Amino acid sequence: MTPFEAVYGYAPPTVASYLPGSSKIAQLDDCLVERQTLLARLNVNLARAQNRMKMQADRHRKERHFEEGEWVWVKLQPYRQQSVVKRTTQKLAKKYFGPFQIIKRVGTVAYELKLPADSRIHPVFHVSLLKAYRGNLDINPTPLPALAIEDQPVLEPEVVLKTREVKYQDQNLPQILVKWKNLPEAEATWEWLDDVKTNYPAFNLEDKVVSDRESTDTSLAPSPNEPSSQDNSEAPVRRGNRARNAPPWHVDFIRQHLS
Repeated sequence: MTPFEAVYGYAPPTVASYLPGSSKIAQLDDCLVERQTLLARLNVNLARAQNRMKMQADRHRKERHFEEGEWVWVKLQPYRQQSVVKRTTQKLAKKYFGPFQIIKRVGTVAYELKLPADSRIHPVFHVSLLKAYRGNLDINPTPLPALAIEDQPVLEPEVVLKTREVKYQDQNLPQILVKWKNLPEAEATWEWLDDVKTNYPAFNLEDKVVSDRESTDTSLAPSPNEPSSQDNSEAPVRRGNRARNAPPWHVDFIRQHLS
């Protein structure tokens, strides 16, 4: 489907070719010949533009070829979220997983890999997503996330580490510090409580809160050692002992009016 057909609902009309001399009217014949020349010129320019764009794209393209049995890294968008997670350090996230072994070649630009049995990602990948593995094979491969949407891994909450309230648009809204499955605790992120409830309805927050951790809820009452807001309002305001002098322009202004 062409963009024209998507917008207007029907295929674009074609321009019939014209054979010079078919019309007996000289003015009409000249007009149709000129149109035919213009269409031919447009076709030539379009072909040149396509070839130029292809040459520019091929400059950055590398031919990759792998054999069956080789080990490769798989490049994925590491934590493509279904919902609320937005990593602040996305450039530091993992880009390659594996290594995994190539089972066979599918077509001319795709390969089927031997993924773990519990993986829910389609095992066929484009050659641009693969990178040859160099090194010892006696290592633990980087596991693929268990969940996936559109062949991309998805984060799943595991436990709530802390809670707090953040002032947003003149409201105190609750946030929770979520530890995600298959990720270390250092990569836990603060998420809005309402967003987690909406996007993860099966996630039971009551069972996932770690009770032995200190809460960072800003709505908690102050400790006895801390002065309350009422005490601060009733306490006298202390003023500094620094001498306050008039600005120079004020002194000059007084001198001019007194003289």
